[in-house]
Amino acid sequence: MASYILVCSDGSVTVDAGGAPLCSGAWALSPASDPFVVDAAAIAAVSIAFSAGFGLVLSVWVMSVGFKAVLSLLR
Repeated sequence: MASYILVCSDGSVTVDAGGAPLCSGAWALSPASDPFVVDAAAIAAVSIAFSAGFGLVLSVWVMSVGFKAVLSLLR
């Protein structure tokens, strides 16, 4: 089922004393986008991306520590 929102086109919205919105132009229906839903697939994709990024940083750090150890032995 499609959902819609009510927008005020060609004008500005004011609120009367009773709390009702008033539009100086015309009211129009506009299709609303679906809300963002976090599901298990999105969580899995984010965790995989985080693990890959963490793995890249960790591997470079471990290689630099090893390279530093080799250089200190050659010194």
